[in-house]
Amino acid sequence: MTWEIVSAIGSLLAGVVLLVASIAAVLQLRHLRLSNQMTAYFHIMEGIYSPEFLEARQSLESLDPRNPATLDAMIAKDSAENQHVRIVGNFFQSTARLMNFGVLDEDLFNPIAALAASTWRLLRPFAYEYRKRHDMPLWADIEYLAFRYAVGRSKFTLQPYAADFCERVGIEGYPQTAAGLASAAFMAEPPKAVASRA
Repeated sequence: MTWEIVSAIGSLLAGVVLLVASIAAVLQLRHLRLSNQMTAYFHIMEGIYSPEFLEARQSLESLDPRNPATLDAMIAKDSAENQHVRIVGNFFQSTARLMNFGVLDEDLFNPIAALAASTWRLLRPFAYEYRKRHDMPLWADIEYLAFRYAVGRSKFTLQPYAADFCERVGIEGYPQTAAGLASAAFMAEPPKAVASRA
């Protein structure tokens, strides 16, 4: 056996080792990404079910922003209404931003996206009034997530579940129902002051 053959075999073996190491690195990165997604999911779910968030969400649902006094209270910096609105809005703004930039997996975070999109219906009057008064795009990421969800620009589905299972437990219409809520929340005519600036 000549030195050229030995050198060629050595190069071939080095290439195989490099290929195996590359595959192992890709698998480790994939595992790390999944681990990070799960950590984020549990952290977000913990936030959604925290007593502070649940109280804020319930308070937000009880407010009528069509009443000018209520809308003023929602915007007043030190009011309880403002604190509750901001707890809900800031929470979903952070989550929506990560989803809009593709950091969070859309299939895994589908229920959270649906909740954020339907919550936009409650936050929208406050956000538009705040934008009008302060000329800043408060919670634009929530609005964009609701928009993507409403017009089908996102792949929010129930793909992991078999069709017969969805039919059996009665969730076959879930994506359409959530998208419908988001569509209704987003597609309503924005206030004239906001519409003229857009």
